[in-house]
Amino acid sequence: MLLVGGDHYDYRNHSNSGGKSFIPSLYVPIANNVKSVPSDASLVLMDDDLVPDMTIARLPVRSTQELANLVNKRQRYLARANPRTAVFAADERDHGDYSFKADAQQLVNQYFQGWQVNEVYLDDAALTPTRSALVSTLNSGVSLVSYFGHSSTDRWSVSGLLSGDDVGGLSNNDSPMVVAQWGCWNTFYVDAENDSMAHRFLLDGEQGTVTVMGATSFTKAVAEKRMAGYLFANLQQGMRIGDAVLAAKRQLAQQTPYQADVLLGWAVLGFDDMSVFE
Repeated sequence: MLLVGGDHYDYRNHSNSGGKSFIPSLYVPIANNVKSVPSDASLVLMDDDLVPDMTIARLPVRSTQELANLVNKRQRYLARANPRTAVFAADERDHGDYSFKADAQQLVNQYFQGWQVNEVYLDDAALTPTRSALVSTLNSGVSLVSYFGHSSTDRWSVSGLLSGDDVGGLSNNDSPMVVAQWGCWNTFYVDAENDSMAHRFLLDGEQGTVTVMGATSFTKAVAEKRMAGYLFANLQQGMRIGDAVLAAKRQLAQQTPYQADVLLGWAVLGFDDMSVFE
């Protein structure tokens, strides 16, 4: 299923944002303290097992021009001259001593042999050179981008490794990317007044991405690491993005059947009918 149209939670325009909700979302609880999370995955639940039964993605477009830009990006991605190129970025080790760099490196070593992978980790250098290296690599154009770490609706890492404004200023017009974000809130697509990282990647112009995947709320790092492993393994087998995500959620549910933060609160924005591994 492909939903074509954006959404926001202020249906009655109390904030005077003037925005339109073209395709309203379902909202679901994912934890005791997180009661209302936008969940397109819930639209394709045929039973109560928390596992989607169909592929689903959303083009969060708000105009015919944004739609045309995304369609053109898809064509450029399918014809890309840089397959098997990627950048893996990671936040610094957090106060709980969790290593996002270790998560990223394990997945690179396991699934991306034969790829040209740039690795950009805040554990290895100060913020300014790390951020500069990341932006430079994104501007050069790669097929896949993957970020592990803390995030919010408009930035990667508490330190500000990458912001929405950085994304809006990218210049990879000829090389659109697929982005997988492994952190909290970065694909929250229903804010009435502010665009998420996903919106900036997808809709700011001809630069950026054709597809962004990530969380619409809080997520647990260990759950997302499991999901990432399943997803990249499925993509490596030649699955299209939507099929790979659906299979990964089913595999995750076999291990942790109540992991609602990822099963229901992890979304695909953009086109999901493409293969990443070629």
